[in-house]
Amino acid sequence: MCWCSPCCCSRWCANTEGITPANVLLAIFVPPLAIYRKKGVTTHFWISLLLTTSGLAPGSIHGVWIICN
Repeated sequence: MCWCSPCCCSRWCANTEGITPANVLLAIFVPPLAIYRKKGVTTHFWISLLLTTSGLAPGSIHGVWIICN
């Protein structure tokens, strides 16, 4: 889903695949699961797991950042 104008759509919305409200909510409340669904078991997954066990806020920030980038 692209909400920007057609002239800049290819530049700004090329990576919107996977950014859904469900994925963003998962990234906020269960960050490792959201990252696993998008990227699989990668370094980002393990970083998210570590950050989430140290506190929900750092894990959530990292999860949303990964889902949106």
